[in-house]
Amino acid sequence: MRGTSSGARAARIGLACAALGLLGGCGTYVPTHQEGGGGKEAALALEGAIVQSIHCELRKALDTVLANNERHAYFVKDWAVQVALTLTVDETTIVAPTIAMTFLPSLFTLGLSGNASTQATRVDTFNFYYPVKTLLDRGPCADNFIAQFPHGSGSLLIRSDLKTEEWLFSILSNKVTVDSEDPKNGMQHRVTFIVDTGGGVTPGATLATVTLMPTGVFLTADRKRTHDLTLTFGPADKDQQALKVLAPSAQTLYQAGQIVSGLQGTGTILRGRTIP
Repeated sequence: MRGTSSGARAARIGLACAALGLLGGCGTYVPTHQEGGGGKEAALALEGAIVQSIHCELRKALDTVLANNERHAYFVKDWAVQVALTLTVDETTIVAPTIAMTFLPSLFTLGLSGNASTQATRVDTFNFYYPVKTLLDRGPCADNFIAQFPHGSGSLLIRSDLKTEEWLFSILSNKVTVDSEDPKNGMQHRVTFIVDTGGGVTPGATLATVTLMPTGVFLTADRKRTHDLTLTFGPADKDQQALKVLAPSAQTLYQAGQIVSGLQGTGTILRGRTIP
């Protein structure tokens, strides 16, 4: 019966290793947005780079569109843009050990399995309000603006073409909007990037009567990053200028976009051209 005793010990060791792997894996701590960690300074640099990149994208898009489409886009100078940025990171670890034991002289077999998982989700939301005139007065950013923000592996929102200029030109040149004094005006552009990375480990061992991990995957880890950006353009609320908010209908459009963002599923979405 030595084989049986050795098999029991192997089973206990395997389950103990699973528990240790679980405690040290993803999902047991609040995750960071940047890949590879880096501490508080790296997190601040990444967030600063994302915000600055979006800011410069807006400045360049507005400057270019109004310079080439002044006849149709003049009224946008009196508008404002409400920016909503949501950074989400979700980390999950699953440990699922399996052990097969054979009792001599092969009268019957016994299978042992376990399953444990941990998951941690972090969501950071940022909101910004820019009068269009302020962005136009500042003009486009310098080409090397992002060099001020070392951001490691960064985000796909940084220095990506978010199609803001293309979207604005399409909307305004097609005269989708009407009189700028109409508070019902508003338009929205949304970009979502989802990056999903993961991996698995399956060690194996065979003793006289015990097989470790005859099937399945021992340890899997998954990290999903979702970066969601919503740009809502509309007239500023003239009755609440101190609060820096959009006119009621444009503000409703902005809030609807936030709801959609909260219900976002999987996949990469580039959406725009939403007009109330």
